[in-house]
Amino acid sequence: MSLAICIKCGARKIGAWTPCPFCGFRAVDVEDLARAMLLTDQAQSKQALKAAAKEIKQGRFELDERLLDPIVRNLKQDDKLLAQVRNLKPRKLTTVWPGFPWLLILALLTLLIILWRSSQQ
Repeated sequence: MSLAICIKCGARKIGAWTPCPFCGFRAVDVEDLARAMLLTDQAQSKQALKAAAKEIKQGRFELDERLLDPIVRNLKQDDKLLAQVRNLKPRKLTTVWPGFPWLLILALLTLLIILWRSSQQ
């Protein structure tokens, strides 16, 4: 997944078409999907994304509409992709990797054992 900027609030997020974890916005219109694609680290430099995020937060960001036209055309030609994108479900951490809490507990126990043994010497 790529680093992206929310087109509504300017927050950083993972993936162009994922819901924003801060404002909850999720692009579904073809034009918004294209804007979201342009605000990723695959299409822009990190400095450009940082500047765009700042401008979005200040309410003065404008994207060159000429950059959107080819993306919008391609998206409109692929009905299957549009259907998939519009029906994306947000993922939870436990959905992505259910073993994370157990790994965290194991790491803490290991740390406690190491600290206990070092205090015994």
